[in-house]
Amino acid sequence: MEDQYINDPEKTLNGAHTFNRFNPSAGLTYQILDNLGTYGSYSESNRAPTPMELSCADPTAPCKLPNSFIGVPPLKQVVAKTWEGGFRGDLNELLGKGDLKWNPGYFHTINSNDIIFRRDVSSNIISQGFFDNVGKTRRYGIEAGTTINYPQLFSQIDDWHFSTNYTWLNATFMDGFDSVNPLDPSQAIAVSSGDRIPGIPEHFYKATIGVDLWQKVSFGIDGIYSGDQYFRGDEANITGKLSGYWLFNATAEYKVTKYFALFGKVNNIFDNHYNSFGVYGNASEVLGPEFDDGRFVSPGAPRGGWIGVRLSL
Repeated sequence: MEDQYINDPEKTLNGAHTFNRFNPSAGLTYQILDNLGTYGSYSESNRAPTPMELSCADPTAPCKLPNSFIGVPPLKQVVAKTWEGGFRGDLNELLGKGDLKWNPGYFHTINSNDIIFRRDVSSNIISQGFFDNVGKTRRYGIEAGTTINYPQLFSQIDDWHFSTNYTWLNATFMDGFDSVNPLDPSQAIAVSSGDRIPGIPEHFYKATIGVDLWQKVSFGIDGIYSGDQYFRGDEANITGKLSGYWLFNATAEYKVTKYFALFGKVNNIFDNHYNSFGVYGNASEVLGPEFDDGRFVSPGAPRGGWIGVRLSL
């Protein structure tokens, strides 16, 4: 990194950082029966700190993102170690001419030297802080899915498709550290082992159903649920969560020829008002002293529709 700031004669941002690591992985699958198999794997991966993280990692000189960077000690790279396993199978004989596949699985990942943006407990400003390695974090849970394809369910012209997927994710800190109290930025609060990582929903679900008519016209609808999540800045989990939400979307397509099709889609059919992300900040700095609620949210996209053509060459 080369410092180009004209008012910094010491060029404190100058630096060269090198990260390297050997990441092993191994997997095994075993076919128990013709329609039942199992799998398992172990893998490691690493993530080098970004230039922005490296430029804002000094607890004695916190920065206001993303425009106040300084020279800092280097951060350690994040190393993730993952175990996963599960089963895959089908129940095609049960459906006759249809196709039904299912898969439950378990995953477990531990990140060492995980990097988060820590609020500075001495500044009394919740939006000011620094990136830091906070020890280990853990993400584990289950994934389960089912897909069904059933041709000519009610007549000779209709082919039906259905799929559903569910994920339960438990993402927590494994090591404690201090952070700013989001309800009172003048106070520090302890983040304890077992507290949930903000910004990550615990539950995620998606289901889709569609039909093809004459193998030329297709209609589909899907529903997506994203669960509650803690606000970024509430690493200690002391305030209310950002509410989960449902979204429903629809698609349609008409194949004029093998290479040319007309399509249309509508997202958020019921125009649900929802928030996709939440973070604590200093509202009075932006909106004036009469605003004392530090919660900022990202509003979700409203109902939207598109029509178009698709060419396949």
